[in-house]
Amino acid sequence: MTSETAEITLLRTKVAELTAREAQLRQEREQLERQREGDLASREDFLRAVLETSMDGFWVIDATGAFREVNETYCAMLGYTREELLGMNIAALDAEETPAKIATRITQMSANASELFETRHRRKDGSIFPMEVSTTWLDEDGGRLVCFCHDLTDRHEVEKALQRSEGRLSHILDNAVWQIWAFDGLFFTYLNRAYYDFTGLRVDTEHKIEAWTSFIHPEDYRAAMQQWNQAWETKEEFDSCFRMKNKYGEYRDFWCRAVPIFQTDGELSHYQGFNIDITERNQAKAQQEKLQEQLAHAQKMESAGRLAGGIAHDFNNMLGVILGYSELLLAQMGDNQQIRPALQGIQEAAERSAELTRQLLAFARKQAVVPRKLDVNRTLEGMLKMLQRLTGEDIDLAWIPGEGLGQIKIDPSQLDQIMVNLCANAREAITDTGRISIETGSAVLDHRACDEFADALPGEYVTLAVCDTGCGIHPDALPHLFEPFYTTKEHGQGTGLGLSTVYGIVKQNNGFVRVESVSGQG
Repeated sequence: MTSETAEITLLRTKVAELTAREAQLRQEREQLERQREGDLASREDFLRAVLETSMDGFWVIDATGAFREVNETYCAMLGYTREELLGMNIAALDAEETPAKIATRITQMSANASELFETRHRRKDGSIFPMEVSTTWLDEDGGRLVCFCHDLTDRHEVEKALQRSEGRLSHILDNAVWQIWAFDGLFFTYLNRAYYDFTGLRVDTEHKIEAWTSFIHPEDYRAAMQQWNQAWETKEEFDSCFRMKNKYGEYRDFWCRAVPIFQTDGELSHYQGFNIDITERNQAKAQQEKLQEQLAHAQKMESAGRLAGGIAHDFNNMLGVILGYSELLLAQMGDNQQIRPALQGIQEAAERSAELTRQLLAFARKQAVVPRKLDVNRTLEGMLKMLQRLTGEDIDLAWIPGEGLGQIKIDPSQLDQIMVNLCANAREAITDTGRISIETGSAVLDHRACDEFADALPGEYVTLAVCDTGCGIHPDALPHLFEPFYTTKEHGQGTGLGLSTVYGIVKQNNGFVRVESVSGQG
């Protein structure tokens, strides 16, 4: 075999090997392609299963808006079959924009990696529903827009129900008469209309703690702040009472209830609470206490009156005997100067004692009287000279008559007793020189004003005021002024029946007595 023949044989062997290798590679490539096609088919089946079982709608459109793929969820949302949708354009379903705007929107989306937005689609039956859409642009096959959507109908219904509930709650809170608030430690996060109306604060402004503290009465500020700061430390609910100033500068009484609100991790989020105006309640309570005091005083005075009346009657009977026998003895004695002065002393003492019994009877309202209509100003003017002599020249007696007064019905002697007793007391309260004024006027009492006086009835009244510049009355003595035999004078210098007589006469004539005094001023 020549060398040439050997080379040919070698080449043939190489060619055979290469041919066999090529066949093997072709077989392996075909096997790999079949495997890849199988894997792709499996993956496509997997992705199809995922998309078909997804609760969200899915679709793919091309650059013109034509549907290229949809899942069953999207078909169920719209009421179309898959075949129907694959023959349609997205513009036929969009209820928000025109076809031209949709085309522009697709062009804009092709420049973005992804978008998330809300829109509305039209179902096959013509109804429209809201949806949330997320999109991704793929640069293949001329461009594809892959979209997932979620039906927002239920969410919107929940949001509307929540808005309605919040609206009702807001209406209730804003129309509540209580002040309702929430505070997070820095700002009031909520104040209702009642709070703004009371304080006059601006609604469109953030408010710090000063929106509350600046309205608290200075006398209540320290206690309120101590309680407030302690609550933030203990994180407990609390009650508080304080006075707040309204936009007119008037202070009102409030009761506050505050409750801590915590986050899910247990940290304090804020305090919320309400302030209730209890001014009227406090006033009613004070008025009730005052009425109880008036009732107790009236009962005490009534008991004292019955006792004084009984004593006066018995004492008067005995004085009548003494006066009768003394007059009889004086008449029978003639000019016996040895015994006559003693009998006259007995008679004078009995007459002074009889005057005391008359005052007791006046206090007990058992004195026989003959009331008649009087012009108050004219009657008092007729007493001025007598009253001036009673008070003395060192006292300036001022007469201030009111105008247009109606007549009153009273026994003239009772008016004399009232003026003599009041002016005598006023004179005794003045050490040296001073002033006593007598002033008349008129007043109309309504139901509210009648609460100040026991047994008062609404109507028109004539007022009589006697004022002095004397030493005044100590507050401890005021509750006892009209009690019989009560006196602040030294022993032996007063009977304690003057003001009790005035009280009895005034009450007998359906009137009322009010005393105002400042110790050291009159």
